[in-house]
Amino acid sequence: MRSGLSIDHIFPIRNDASARLMRLKADCLLQAGVIDAEERVAVYASAGAVLGFAETAAIPASALRRTEAREAALVH
Repeated sequence: MRSGLSIDHIFPIRNDASARLMRLKADCLLQAGVIDAEERVAVYASAGAVLGFAETAAIPASALRRTEAREAALVH
């Protein structure tokens, strides 16, 4: 996480219900530009471990383009 907080603190995953909720939270925060695509993938991987399956966390191309554009704007 950019602010120095760990993903475990921002996305507490304890059971099936919290795993599903944290995946939704990650999707919303990605769309809002709060987290990047790599952080979303990490949340999906943690949730997948709790849910008992490997999650590939396919990221829509539009979300990746917005993330790349936002990061490019920060550099310039």
